[in-house]
Amino acid sequence: MCCCFRRFRDFGAGVVFEALASGAVPVVADFGGPGDIVHPEVGYKVPLTNESEFASRMEAILTELAGNRELLNRLRVQGMSYARECLTWDAKAQRTTRVLNWAVRRGLKPDLPPPKVLCYSNC
Repeated sequence: MCCCFRRFRDFGAGVVFEALASGAVPVVADFGGPGDIVHPEVGYKVPLTNESEFASRMEAILTELAGNRELLNRLRVQGMSYARECLTWDAKAQRTTRVLNWAVRRGLKPDLPPPKVLCYSNC
């Protein structure tokens, strides 16, 4: 089964990028960088409630993925596409270039998502 776990004290999201790019389905705490990157089309965010609820929710997600290969494969493919189209340095540089070109009046205003909304499509 392809899943990615993070420790609560580590707020970095690099491992989530790597997981998505390699075809793993991330299952992360909805906290910090990992919680900002993962969305329902590529993985799972588990709310931080209490230890028992958190563990139960993780177990339910892993059980669902283990029993539903179609869902697992769909999330894997969508996650790899998301990583390639939105999370690479090249993709980020292209978005930044569009913003800078607009700022100096050398291009149209880019259609970017508002803050806290990740690139789900049309990066």
